[in-house]
Amino acid sequence: MTDKSSEYADRLSDLLDDMESDGVDSVNMMMSWIAGYVEGVTGDSPDTEFFWQFEDKSIVIGFEDGLHEGTIVRLH
Repeated sequence: MTDKSSEYADRLSDLLDDMESDGVDSVNMMMSWIAGYVEGVTGDSPDTEFFWQFEDKSIVIGFEDGLHEGTIVRLH
């Protein structure tokens, strides 16, 4: 991670801590933002998955109809 990336990671961590101390579910907020981003990238195609490659790991995000109302996001 570059110095600038590390600085932003620290700022984001502080922001998430502030949210939690104010009673906001920061994980739910982040996941909602990610879900919105993936929806924007994949469009209306429910079978499309979003793939993100890190140095030695990958994240695949796809939408599935869930048992509950709405959409469930599954991370691999």
